[in-house]
Amino acid sequence: MKVAAFLFALAAVTVPAYSADVIAELSRRSHISQPELNELLSDCTRHQLSMNICAFRDFIAADLEMQTVLSSKLSMLPKRCHSTIEKRQARWEEARDLRCNKEADAEAEGGSMRPMIYSGCRTEATMARVALIKKVPSCAKVP
Repeated sequence: MKVAAFLFALAAVTVPAYSADVIAELSRRSHISQPELNELLSDCTRHQLSMNICAFRDFIAADLEMQTVLSSKLSMLPKRCHSTIEKRQARWEEARDLRCNKEADAEAEGGSMRPMIYSGCRTEATMARVALIKKVPSCAKVP
């Protein structure tokens, strides 16, 4: 995702309500207190730190949704499939993070926007993965 397109999307989007679980997980992963997060999240265009935190929050929401969808999918499939799917999922996450690191490095060149670009890339990829997991009818079909 190009930086300008991401910034436009971030500014144009109405901020959805995020569950307490997302904010709690954001606090846990970022080591920022929930009151501080609420302040940073109150205006996602205020400054670069707010943009970075808002993008990270969006990734965490997508990641938690993916975990829920994957868990639900596993509960519907035979136990013999679980290990295969879990291994494929781990490989996919590793490849996503590698690709997003490269994208963030190329676009941000080590600048303060890098965390936002990295999180935006991971969010986009994760949401695509959620859609794919929802469609997959069996363990043999999970890429």
